[in-house]
Amino acid sequence: MKKFCRKYKMPELSGSLYRRYYGSLKPCIFDIETTGFANGRNTSRVIMTALLIPSGENEISVTQFLAEDPYEEDRVLRATLDFLNEQKTDFLITYNGTSFDIPFMNRRLEALHFPFTLKMYNLDLYSWIRRNTGLPGQLSALSQKSVENFFHIGTDRIDAISGRESVRLYYEYVTSHSGMLEKVLLTHNREDVVQLYRILRRLFSDEGQSLLLHGDFHQAQANYGFPLLPDAGLSLRPKISGNKLQLSGLQHCSVEKMTAMNPDVNTRVYYREEELPFPLNASIFPDAHNPLQGEFRARTADYRITLPLESYNNALYADVSGLKLRDAHREVLEQMGEYVNGYLILKEGDDLSYSALNMLAQLTAEDIEKRIRTF
Repeated sequence: MKKFCRKYKMPELSGSLYRRYYGSLKPCIFDIETTGFANGRNTSRVIMTALLIPSGENEISVTQFLAEDPYEEDRVLRATLDFLNEQKTDFLITYNGTSFDIPFMNRRLEALHFPFTLKMYNLDLYSWIRRNTGLPGQLSALSQKSVENFFHIGTDRIDAISGRESVRLYYEYVTSHSGMLEKVLLTHNREDVVQLYRILRRLFSDEGQSLLLHGDFHQAQANYGFPLLPDAGLSLRPKISGNKLQLSGLQHCSVEKMTAMNPDVNTRVYYREEELPFPLNASIFPDAHNPLQGEFRARTADYRITLPLESYNNALYADVSGLKLRDAHREVLEQMGEYVNGYLILKEGDDLSYSALNMLAQLTAEDIEKRIRTF
């Protein structure tokens, strides 16, 4: 297995909207290359990964792990997971990773008897674009290269091969170990994550906001879901149903530390967990002092919380004073324009404040998770 690193000068991920939902978390743009599906899914392997992280002021770093033959797949997988752990990555950014990269990685981890899977919040820009923007009706296809061309960054791409061509070239590389083929394969994989970084910056800019179906970025985040603080390890999708605020999402539990059971790196290596943040298994029941009810399920690693809302005429609001929020969290809500005399107004008539909704949902879920873990 070979490891490659390259740094680029690139504008930072900035803007108030990005900082609001992702600014306190460390991202990793992630992409894999496989041997394809010619021989069936069970025999396809991960042969290269690319991981892009911000590495300094106006700088990004791309790290790649390449299997010199398909039988080095387990070494690539281990190196990839080690890297995510060492970099203290909080969430992944992919393009169609929800349907391909993440489940493919997890199938291969299971096939090689790794005792864990990759469980991190995934900002899948393909799903984001398909769900929240008008681009599906404007483009003939939603491939990454089509989106690059829409944002006029297609010419920034150096490589000129397709994913199918990369599979063919990889098998040639396995037999020849040609330095030229190696560079072509690395460039294709590296350009995918670099271009995805450029797409991400545009989606979270004013240009990206103009593409939103409803023109409200906070609504788009509520519809898609967003991650909470690193120490909470939760993702969240809030919605109002009747006179209730419902919070739901996943408990993202990933390996923090792992060691090899077999120290011989020339043979297939299996791993055991030394530290694993476990998903919670708990129920919350409302009482005179607590209006919330909820359930955290360890088996499915998900959760659901319900907060009753109050109504007056055509308005819906939450009684913030009745919630057991930390002082710092309560102060955040009190500074919002929707806060009035101990209540946070979420909806007036047909106007729903997704900014207030998301903030209330985020702080409530974080506080409940923290209270359960320290109970």
